[in-house]
Amino acid sequence: MHDAAAMGDARAVARRLERGEHPDQGDFLSQTPLHHAAARGKTSAVVALLDGGANADARDVNGRTPLHCAAACARGRLECVRTLLRRGA
Repeated sequence: MHDAAAMGDARAVARRLERGEHPDQGDFLSQTPLHHAAARGKTSAVVALLDGGANADARDVNGRTPLHCAAACARGRLECVRTLLRRGA
């Protein structure tokens, strides 16, 4: 799901969530798909993940949340930041 989230493929994210994949599965840095989507400014994937129950406050090994990742993103960050804040991050 990390790849789909990073590419902003909200449909693929939603399909994987429907199949029962966990939205907060961490990678080797404990980054969730939400971290990956937020870091790349992929708001549609961020919304799909949040709708699927992703934890907006999940922390990676460095203590960064998806909101930190969105704020550091060069493209699409304002929309992602706003979305995360509206959804409780």
